[in-house]
Amino acid sequence: MAGTRIIDGITAGLLGGLAMDMLWYARHRADGGTSSFREFEFGGDPDDVDEAGPPAQLAAMVAESVGTQVPDERADLASNAVHWATAVGYGLLGAAAPGPRSVPGRGTVIGLGSFAASYAVLGALGLYDPIWEYDRETLAQDATAHLVYGLAAAGALALLDGRRGGA
Repeated sequence: MAGTRIIDGITAGLLGGLAMDMLWYARHRADGGTSSFREFEFGGDPDDVDEAGPPAQLAAMVAESVGTQVPDERADLASNAVHWATAVGYGLLGAAAPGPRSVPGRGTVIGLGSFAASYAVLGALGLYDPIWEYDRETLAQDATAHLVYGLAAAGALALLDGRRGGA
C-alpha cells in the first residue's frame, strides 16, 4: 500500500499545484493581465535568477551547494521545477500524515501548513522577509492560494481513497 500512497501524494500535489496556479492566474487576469495560462505558467523570461524570484533563488542555492550554477537563461525552468517539486512534496506529506480525513480538515492542514512552512523556510534562508513584515493583503492572498492548494490536494486524496474503499 505504501507505493499507492506515494502515487496518491504525487497526484494530489500536482492537482493542488494546478488549482493554486489557476487561482493565481485568475487573479492575474482580474488585475488586467493578458497572457494565456500557458504563458503565465511556463513563460516569463527573467534576465537572471534573482529576477525569477524565491523558487529560482532556492534552486540556485541548492545548485551552488553541489558545486554548480543555475544559468540565468534557465531561471524560469529552475523556478518552475522548485514550485512543482514543492507542490508534490506537500502532496506526499498530506498523503502520509495522520490527521483529519475530511476534505476541509485535511485541506486546511495541508494548505495552511504549506503556507507557514514556506514562510518559515524561505525566511530562514533569507529569500523572504520575516512574515510579520508583509502586509495583510499579501498574506491573505498567499494564504488563500495555499488553502486552495490544500483543499484541491485533499479532495484528490479523498477521491483516490474512495476509489479503493477508504485505503
